[in-house]
Amino acid sequence: RSADGAKGLALQVMRELAWRSGALSIRHRTANRDTLTVFGAHRVLSRDDPRWPYAMPTWTISDRLFRELLQFIARHYNVVSLDDVRDALDERRPLPARAALITFDDGFADVADTAMPILARMGLPSLLFVISGLVGSRLGTWESEWYAALQDATDAEVASVRARFLPATPLNLRDEAGLDALCAQLRQLPLRERFATLETSLGRPAALAKPLMISAEQLRGLARAGCAVGAHSVTHDPLAGHPDAAGEIRDSLSQVQRLLGRDNPRVSTFSFPHGSYEPALVEVAAAAGAALCFTSDIGTTRAIRRSSRARAVGRVWMGRTLGDSTGRLSATRAAWRYFLAPVARTQLDSPVDTMQ
Repeated sequence: RSADGAKGLALQVMRELAWRSGALSIRHRTANRDTLTVFGAHRVLSRDDPRWPYAMPTWTISDRLFRELLQFIARHYNVVSLDDVRDALDERRPLPARAALITFDDGFADVADTAMPILARMGLPSLLFVISGLVGSRLGTWESEWYAALQDATDAEVASVRARFLPATPLNLRDEAGLDALCAQLRQLPLRERFATLETSLGRPAALAKPLMISAEQLRGLARAGCAVGAHSVTHDPLAGHPDAAGEIRDSLSQVQRLLGRDNPRVSTFSFPHGSYEPALVEVAAAAGAALCFTSDIGTTRAIRRSSRARAVGRVWMGRTLGDSTGRLSATRAAWRYFLAPVARTQLDSPVDTMQ
């Protein structure tokens, strides 16, 4: 243990020196000159927001950390809009060096009421992917509802759920590793039954004053303000191996277009829920009008142009692990995660389910 601890400390010191000396920044300016880095996030909340205790930690960051991350990105990248990416794809205008695009998945209401005002004050564009079947819902995704309910459940109720769905596991269902295992079992049920089983097992989820998902009115307001909007499926189920994956893609694209209205530009982007996709689904999305698909393959993308073989783009993620012990951004951690991100592999020959 002492040897491992010494190695860990030495690595930490080395990383800090590489950052403070400027060596990491020099490498970034050279190695990432011809790349697009797509930053992904899900939820942004202040720590005193009543939604904070019920939001899944891996996919939720504080407004302070989000603001500091944006400052870091704006300092080291050139933030671009979806229109800029489209122009590069159509070879009208290349992207600037070290281009960055900021995206959100799911369409929780806090993206509209917490994240977007921060982006607006900083003058940064973004792209929001919404689960079309949940726009305006008072409830969140079924996974997030199970997480919220488990936080308020008694030990006996949690034990009962474990005995029913995961009888052989010691996992704590209140944390996200346990929740992931539970959700893998619950996905075998029809979507409505996942909510119904939650109510019969743990009662109604914690009541919150505001609807958890973005409303159609909020969505149209964001679009008018310049936020690009894309589709993220109808139900948020993983699409690799899904019996109606093509329908999930086509229907969500058309539903989001109807929500935005005819005057809005054509919805032309799709994000695969849970990062789960197959190469053929990229082609389905393209045929349905999605010029670009976004995955959870970790990494950057080389310069996008019309000749690109597949229009599927990987991402890097914003998360709490980039914060220090006080919750403030660790610039060293951010630089090591983002500056050294590999070029994302576009999967063309096998199913992918990264569950990001």
